[in-house]
Amino acid sequence: MQVPYDSPPITDDSEIIGLRAAAEELGVHYMTAYRYVRLGTLPAQKVGGTWQVRLDDLRALSSRAAPQHGPGGIRWSPYRTHLLDRLIAGDEPAGWSLIEQALVSGAPAKDIHLELMVPVLQDIGDEWAQGSIDITAEHRASTVAVRLVGRLGPSFARRGRKLATIVIGAAAGDYHSLPLAIFGDIIRGEEFAVLDLGPNTPPASFVQSAQTHDDTIAVAISVGSDETLDAARRTADLLHEQVPNIHVFIGGPAITSEHDARNLGADEYGATALDVARLCIELVAGTKR
Repeated sequence: MQVPYDSPPITDDSEIIGLRAAAEELGVHYMTAYRYVRLGTLPAQKVGGTWQVRLDDLRALSSRAAPQHGPGGIRWSPYRTHLLDRLIAGDEPAGWSLIEQALVSGAPAKDIHLELMVPVLQDIGDEWAQGSIDITAEHRASTVAVRLVGRLGPSFARRGRKLATIVIGAAAGDYHSLPLAIFGDIIRGEEFAVLDLGPNTPPASFVQSAQTHDDTIAVAISVGSDETLDAARRTADLLHEQVPNIHVFIGGPAITSEHDARNLGADEYGATALDVARLCIELVAGTKR
């Protein structure tokens, strides 16, 4: 791939460094620096198979990066507007480009999910419910969103020993996999091992999976609609009966409060995936004392 180079050609008198050294100067991973090059944010030239960066261009990028955040952080509203439009249009390349721009601006991967993807998906659901978009557009947007979430997923991988295992899945009759994928990514990013059972999971499968790993600390049941509330309740009851030491979380689009979750048999409740992860960290710490 040849990336356009906007600065004057590098000469022998130019102050240049390699891309790996540039990444260290910026305090980012090498692949993040490479993403800057690919997007044209950081001009670079390939010389002898190695990307070369001018120090002047590197300093210019550093000076531009800070104001993008400001005291309130990244301004998500423009990103949400553009991503909503691109998802409805079924434009995966442009949607991914927006995500890359947010990453280049310093947004953590978890914020891409929580501050960008989740609100946009909620807006799409609302627009479909209100009749502003038809079912074809909703399916088109969801399909592209699945692909984008899948491409972002590797950003959450963490090496080393995991804190514990968390089993996740959608209640029987719930065929929504996207909320699970986002939830699983957030949990992985907090150094947990995740066993994702996917949509439409029978209660017995939750139990069997929870019993498979000795370090399983929690089971999280996703409920996407009112029609699957009873299935979630049956799953929680079965888990309490057969795996009594496991903490059961119940959440998802159909759960709007802690009261809803506990009425279905949840032991714990987190309003967001990150809240659940933090509660699980506390649970792990409690088992160690």
